[in-house]
Amino acid sequence: MKTANNRIRLIAIAALLLVGSSAALVSRVRALPLCPSCRNLRFTFGMLDITAGQTARLNVVNALPQPPPIYPSPPPTRLTLMFVDGNGNPFNIAGAPLQTTVTLGPGQSAFLDLNGDALPVGPPVYPSPPPQRVQIRAVLPSCDGCDQGFVIPTLEMFDNATGKTTLVVPDTPAIARVDGTS
Repeated sequence: MKTANNRIRLIAIAALLLVGSSAALVSRVRALPLCPSCRNLRFTFGMLDITAGQTARLNVVNALPQPPPIYPSPPPTRLTLMFVDGNGNPFNIAGAPLQTTVTLGPGQSAFLDLNGDALPVGPPVYPSPPPQRVQIRAVLPSCDGCDQGFVIPTLEMFDNATGKTTLVVPDTPAIARVDGTS
């Protein structure tokens, strides 16, 4: 009898600890700091080369989970995705800048593709050098609401013919200057 009572007490204590730790975890997940200075919110990637037959894809996801119905949904995040050349100039495809602005709620994602076949390259050089390469950089120049969301950008390079991904790059935080600006 005494052993059964001790077992019931032990189970009750374990259940309380489990509920308490779950509540603490939920509060930590929901409590995102409003800290614009914690991270440079103008996401950027390093320089890459692209050739004909390849596509660069800039992916973004608002990784905040959709809250339960009893909680208000966080505000959506609005951001611009674009590709620039080695001089920082946006690419123009068919006379229009290659960029898009998207609004992402929790759990939503979007992407922007830059097809290497659409890029102008110089005249071919003989005898057969390596394929003509164009320098590109993926950037997210504006991000309204990123300080309240959890936006994760990645850059992917894949082969047009096979669809096989050849490279995936996470974003690289910009280095802040001594005066605190980037």
